[in-house]
Amino acid sequence: FVILGGEECEPVRCAFKKKGWVEQQWRTGGGSAVGAEVIWASTRGLLDKAFHKGDLTPATTVNHFLRGFVLGTKIPLLRSLRSFYEEGGVPPHPQGPRSLDDLLPRSYDLRELHELESFLDDMACSEA
Repeated sequence: FVILGGEECEPVRCAFKKKGWVEQQWRTGGGSAVGAEVIWASTRGLLDKAFHKGDLTPATTVNHFLRGFVLGTKIPLLRSLRSFYEEGGVPPHPQGPRSLDDLLPRSYDLRELHELESFLDDMACSEA
């Protein structure tokens, strides 16, 4: 494994070593992660250095990835799922969800005016 970062990565380093994993050293300018199965970076920017050096292979596991925020926060995940369903990304299944509404509870992006209005309408009906 390779660790890209400072003291904030020490708990991860200790956990990997406890599992018996062997750390490869990354040296700025001359370092390499070739052959590393896991690269752990404290920031996406540090990981980008490995991408630019061409050290990552399809078998390398990393803790940051492009557009990872889409899965990590509620609103981008909601938007991504909506887009997926709208594009017909889920084929009908007799026992499965037929729409996103069958899969998730009512969800709103309150930064969007029409969704804020829908949320307020739903709240008013729910309270009545």
